[in-house]
Amino acid sequence: MKRIIASVILVLSVWNAEAQERQLGLMVGPKFNGEVAVGMNYYWQLSQVLVGPSVEGHFVSNVKGSTTTLIAPGANIALRIKMPYGFIYPGVTGHYRFGKDYNGLEFGATLGGVLFITPWLGVNFETGYRFHSGNDKGVYQDPVVTGLSGVSGNTVPVLLGLRYKFVKKEENP
Repeated sequence: MKRIIASVILVLSVWNAEAQERQLGLMVGPKFNGEVAVGMNYYWQLSQVLVGPSVEGHFVSNVKGSTTTLIAPGANIALRIKMPYGFIYPGVTGHYRFGKDYNGLEFGATLGGVLFITPWLGVNFETGYRFHSGNDKGVYQDPVVTGLSGVSGNTVPVLLGLRYKFVKKEENP
């Protein structure tokens, strides 16, 4: 595990050094089933590719009627397509969701865009498709529901938020 963490830190350090641009986004919005999702992304721009870690949060109703919060750390990779005043980015995402009642993998596709209002601040919109599969941790132990050992499903989050671009100060010659 220490080798994996060290390798990840090394790769992230190289990306950070090579990045032409760094951006941080914070978004919130509904999922297709009416539940709420939040997302935070940090991107490094490497040529025309955006890569970086992300965290998504989901507020999910379980079988017993209570709500649990799922936290999903992961990573995004997207292609940056320049547009006037911003860009769009199709990409892929992968996360590991965990919460009080559930844990498992989540992966899918993402389509988003950024419209910069100033050179450093923009409006960020994003939608996508997520497939998740994992194991419950006691949610389905109710005697009425039997025989379920795994949980899988699809979500379609629609998020809106802000994107901050870390602008490098110009060096004087």
